[in-house]
Amino acid sequence: GAFSSYGLLRKFIKLRSHQMLSIEVMCMSAVSVFILYYLSTQQELYLKTAKADEIYILALAGIPTLMPFWLFSTALKDLQLIVVGFFQYLAPTLQFFVGYFLYHETITASDLYSFIFIWTACVIISMNSIYRSQLAR
Repeated sequence: GAFSSYGLLRKFIKLRSHQMLSIEVMCMSAVSVFILYYLSTQQELYLKTAKADEIYILALAGIPTLMPFWLFSTALKDLQLIVVGFFQYLAPTLQFFVGYFLYHETITASDLYSFIFIWTACVIISMNSIYRSQLAR
């Protein structure tokens, strides 16, 4: 839900990708500083005992973390929300298949029914979208 809400909000805000990403980083940095302060007052802050190289690696880890967000926000401007929503179901589906086929996890009837209902809804929405696009031509 949160990622879908982000995609919808991002679709309607008319800023360039790097501008929006800068705003997002500033908002999250403020939250992070508050959390770090709180943890330091509770004596639960790992950074107090960490080595310098661990702190540098942690600080630099933000750069590769930002790349998917930047690519997503750049692509979102050119995609219809129905396409973005459809792709949001791919990761959980792949995880479902990996769990079942590679790790031989048991699947309950409710798991299977949920999977079937979700993908049935995706097919119906996709068919509706195709039908509407053909009518528009």
